[in-house]
Amino acid sequence: MAAPTARISRKRRGTLERQVPDGEPIGVQLEEALPLMAHTRSNVGRTATASTIRAIVATISLVLLAACSGSTPSAFQATPAAATAGSPASDAPSIVPTSAPSRLAFHVQRGDIVFNGADFNGVPAGAENSAGDVYAIAPDGSNRRLLTDAAGLDWMGTLSPDGNTIAFSADPTGSSRQIWLMNADGSNLRQLTSVASNAYHPSWSPDSARLVFGAAGTQEIFAIGVDGHGQVRLSAKTDNLPEWSPDGQQIVFGRQIGDIHQIFVMGADGSKARRLTTTGFDDFDPVWAPDGSLIAFDRVVGPNARDIFIMAADGSHEQRMTTDGKSSTAAWSPDGTQIAFTFGPTASSSDVWLMDRDGSHRRAVTATGTDWGPNWR
Repeated sequence: MAAPTARISRKRRGTLERQVPDGEPIGVQLEEALPLMAHTRSNVGRTATASTIRAIVATISLVLLAACSGSTPSAFQATPAAATAGSPASDAPSIVPTSAPSRLAFHVQRGDIVFNGADFNGVPAGAENSAGDVYAIAPDGSNRRLLTDAAGLDWMGTLSPDGNTIAFSADPTGSSRQIWLMNADGSNLRQLTSVASNAYHPSWSPDSARLVFGAAGTQEIFAIGVDGHGQVRLSAKTDNLPEWSPDGQQIVFGRQIGDIHQIFVMGADGSKARRLTTTGFDDFDPVWAPDGSLIAFDRVVGPNARDIFIMAADGSHEQRMTTDGKSSTAAWSPDGTQIAFTFGPTASSSDVWLMDRDGSHRRAVTATGTDWGPNWR
């Protein structure tokens, strides 16, 4: 049976370049595939019709996103190679370059904040034909750029350490979420993974040669080369949200222990996993400080409430950085002196904010009310 054709579509002036019949499922039901996603970065609805309006529940980083229909066939196509989650990569790489260049004019450079967003370019809330896209912005709030513009949800964008490549998670077909790559200027768009269980949350190795990512359907962690070769499974089920350490030797991640989600660390080869947090609270979204000495993470502190904490790399010396119950998904600045994060002042809005390393000097970077999940390189 021939592999399905993936299509990444673009919008122009608010019109989506993809035909989507009214009522067609769009996106991946990550809430069903991965129960912990109800507490983490996002859930994606799959039964949206052409008139669905999405809402972002930012206080717990829960994003309920839907999409609308469009009119014109896509100009972006790539055929993924067959692969099965948990199996080694085949001799043929799963990465398939597209011949079509990006229609979006942008350039992302080191120091930019990459984040998830929706409702921009003057399109009224609920009217644009995408559940969410990847954006970049300067830390001072200037030079906001739209990096993807496909049907469904594009999210979790991250710039490679060498500044040349952006990885992100996308589901252009509405049936198979995978990791995609493109150059920092949007060119050379290509699909990297072809797993059967919805790939998300890519994180780069320090040498920009490999990526680690989660498989939502099986709650496993995989690593793969940027050429599509060498895919290996690093962890058993119940694991999620991996982040490669700055020295390349370790991966921090989340693991479900009974009904509680805790933070663990393991070797880059998947060996010697050990637990870092041992509380009765749900802990999510661990991220390394640039020097590898600290880890920032989210903790659920009450109903629909979470705050940002930091701890030493060995799990000791926890510190609470926010106390509003509305802050989540931390990302360290390249020099480690600041932290970008999602701040959701209401149940239907969120934006990217900054604070100094000690939690002081909080200020907004975006102000659309529909932005979340920063990644800073």
